[in-house]
Amino acid sequence: MSADYPFRFSCKRSGNCCARPEGRVRITETEIPAIAECLDLGVDAFRSRFLVAGPDGDWLLKMGLSAACVFLEHHEGLASCAIYEARPGHCRTFPFWGELREDGPMLRSALRFCPGMEEDPAG
Repeated sequence: MSADYPFRFSCKRSGNCCARPEGRVRITETEIPAIAECLDLGVDAFRSRFLVAGPDGDWLLKMGLSAACVFLEHHEGLASCAIYEARPGHCRTFPFWGELREDGPMLRSALRFCPGMEEDPAG
């Protein structure tokens, strides 16, 4: 997958991708039931507790008191996700997003905050 991107990636479990103040997690309607089940909540309870309406019919995870995702946890210095098995596609695919294929401000920012991304001189 990374052959199409100008970087190499090996997750270091820093949690930095889950703690960006400007970041918003998009959740599709089809992802909601699995996440609700993972949390042992009904769909309506999950939606009212954790989601706000977003653009294009998707949902956005509500912002917590800190900039970090409400599902971000730390154990022994490593980040983990409380809903890892059901995490949204938005999270599953990071950093392999279309906007990170080309050099530009978004790629430069990702390379700075994500210790698992390394610029690929061949890319």
